[in-house]
Amino acid sequence: MGEVVGVIANLGSIATGVVAVWAWASFKLRAKGQRTRLENYLKRVMDEAQRDPRQSGEGMRSLFHLMAHLYMTESQVYEAAFASKKIKSWPRTGEDGVADQVMFQYNPEIRSRSIA
Repeated sequence: MGEVVGVIANLGSIATGVVAVWAWASFKLRAKGQRTRLENYLKRVMDEAQRDPRQSGEGMRSLFHLMAHLYMTESQVYEAAFASKKIKSWPRTGEDGVADQVMFQYNPEIRSRSIA
């Protein structure tokens, strides 16, 4: 009887490890997919801006615009943008001088991770 309990405990430990690795891989793949979608969308917007700058606003897009067009939550957009080496972000200030929006733009040159 003790051997059966030991075998079941060992199988439970193995199953826990397998589920943990599967959950981690699933999370990482989903995050990579969201980052790729964001990069591709902003690259397409940047290409349109280069063809006709009057229509595309220099390839910049706001957080809410990206949420609506990519069907992502606010935190998903932030996570994807900050994980990307190709997305530049900055605050846009309103008339009162206070930041009221976060803007994102595709930057084909790899951004530096260090603070200058």
